[in-house]
Amino acid sequence: MGLPASTEMGLRVEQDVSCSISAASRKGSMYDESMYGLNRITDSPWNGVRFNTDEIGSSSGTLLASFGYSASDLVGRVRGEECCACD
Repeated sequence: MGLPASTEMGLRVEQDVSCSISAASRKGSMYDESMYGLNRITDSPWNGVRFNTDEIGSSSGTLLASFGYSASDLVGRVRGEECCACD
């Protein structure tokens, strides 16, 4: 399955390690609150990580995101879009 065609999309990494957690219990986006702030809606550095798909739902390139952790801290985390259909 590809991405939606001609759509602006975003990417984030969740603190949770499973989608089996109810939406009300999820911890939210993974980032260092001491660096970016406590309000997950306005302060999250993931808010600016956006990309566009083309007319057939393809996208390519590089996204850079600084969120206060190293790549090794991402092991086992879920991408935000993986949990969208869990509820």
